[in-house]
Amino acid sequence: MHRVRRANATTLLAAAAAAADLSASADEPAATRADAVAHLLSVDGWTARTRTALAATGGNPARLVALALLSPEYLTV
Repeated sequence: MHRVRRANATTLLAAAAAAADLSASADEPAATRADAVAHLLSVDGWTARTRTALAATGGNPARLVALALLSPEYLTV
């Protein structure tokens, strides 16, 4: 049940992020894109586990932002 909700939230956030101007992070090299999103969201940094999940986005800026918005680091800020 929680997995279904998380999948729906990810899909919804990815759609919203796709409509946003993500050029600040999209223009970054793939190696530093997660750090650019952390800066955009005012997050100090990502744990190794979150960084691994963000790397799995394959460089898709909308998906990267969607997953970052669901990360524990962002949700506890």
